[in-house]
Amino acid sequence: MATTGNLLSVLGVILSLSLAGDVAGVRQKSALFPFGDSYYDVGNKKYVSTQFVPSTTWPYGKSTDRPNGRYSDGHIVPDFLATFLNHPIPIPPALQPDADVSSGAGFAVGDATVLGTPPETLTLSQQVELFEKQRSKWTKDFIEEAIFFFQIGTNDYMNFSKNNPNPNASAQQGFVTLVANTIKTQLIRLYTLGARKFAYQTLGPLGCFPIVKQERQLQGDDCYEPLNEIAKQHNEKIRPMLKALALNYTGFQYTVFDFYGAISRRLVHGPTQMFNSYRFSNMIKTLAMKYIYTYTRV
Repeated sequence: MATTGNLLSVLGVILSLSLAGDVAGVRQKSALFPFGDSYYDVGNKKYVSTQFVPSTTWPYGKSTDRPNGRYSDGHIVPDFLATFLNHPIPIPPALQPDADVSSGAGFAVGDATVLGTPPETLTLSQQVELFEKQRSKWTKDFIEEAIFFFQIGTNDYMNFSKNNPNPNASAQQGFVTLVANTIKTQLIRLYTLGARKFAYQTLGPLGCFPIVKQERQLQGDDCYEPLNEIAKQHNEKIRPMLKALALNYTGFQYTVFDFYGAISRRLVHGPTQMFNSYRFSNMIKTLAMKYIYTYTRV
């Protein structure tokens, strides 16, 4: 993550704007509750791991002069959202003793999965369970106004790919469906606990991750397409799932950020050409209006 700090900065701003449907109404009062894996972990990993956690030492946190458990050279998406919403303090890890949770808390944990029982982390269901245990810290209105946002599934599909190098179409689709249905179950569970505003970041092109390319001995612009295909299948299920939830659960609101598309455009164009072609400020404004519309109409 440390090598993609600038990209995550852009993503943070876009996500911030995408969630600000009624900017005057959302800013100042919306708490933040991130769930997921290392993309959104604000420091929980060190509280569940008995082993050395790299994100607590240099070069992590280099740009902020403070390694603090985030898997980045500085801020991550939850931090940019908190800044945009004028939160007076960073989002604290939910597992941090005596944390100031007046603006929300982070439940994401590095290495988290949707399925299984991975060691030294918390699955999505365990994160939701932790929120349920801590729910009394906040009022009903506070939770209803808060934004619950998610990025998870990467580790599930990376593990699936390693354990099933040549899966048949049926087995792969079945696994994707199981992951998506489990996520849906946990979103409904959060809804019953009072959550009403949901933001979802899709998976990126997993087959283009440096670690995947290294393991597959791929060079240049080549990516491991079978893993990219799994990510696409997963992402295709997310928006229809959220739309169905919005239709069936009163007050359920959502927005989706196309992380796969954002990363793919960067891979194709490169950072310099991308910013010259898209004009950063115009890109932000255009995407902001698109996501504002999505967020306020459901």
